[in-house]
Amino acid sequence: SLTDALGGGDATGTLRLLTSKAINPHLEAIVDKVDFRTFNYSFRFTPRNKKEVQTVDTIIKLFKFHMLPERVSEQDIGRYLIYPSEFEIHFMYKGVENTWFPFISNCVLTNVDVNYGPDGQYQTFEPMSTPDGDAPPPVVTEMTLSFKETEIMTKEKIEQGF
Repeated sequence: SLTDALGGGDATGTLRLLTSKAINPHLEAIVDKVDFRTFNYSFRFTPRNKKEVQTVDTIIKLFKFHMLPERVSEQDIGRYLIYPSEFEIHFMYKGVENTWFPFISNCVLTNVDVNYGPDGQYQTFEPMSTPDGDAPPPVVTEMTLSFKETEIMTKEKIEQGF
């Protein structure tokens, strides 16, 4: 046979040799879903006094609170939960939305990561009074918020500035 005459039983290899063409190893991807966009924002808090320490604590607890769902009223065990809060994120400059940054559709907060010892250093102020007794608050706190949009982006949305 022709295949044997050219040096073996590889019919595909023989065909490539005769046509001087190689198989393109590129595989086409099939899009089966589009993921929601995600955004991360990091903040570094360095309070200078007791009031600022309490403000940082309030901010962190507020984001943790709004990240989670809640139980239906008077239902300790149940099948349903009430959705977590949705957020609107806008980049502003002097009271006007800054269009150099992409618009962001409504989002949910998917993670709050708090680091009380950034840069490998854990430092505290002198103890302060808390409802559970005196305790020393951290000198530096870093918080990273992870958001996920609740709307799938399309080319049309990107043309609108998203």
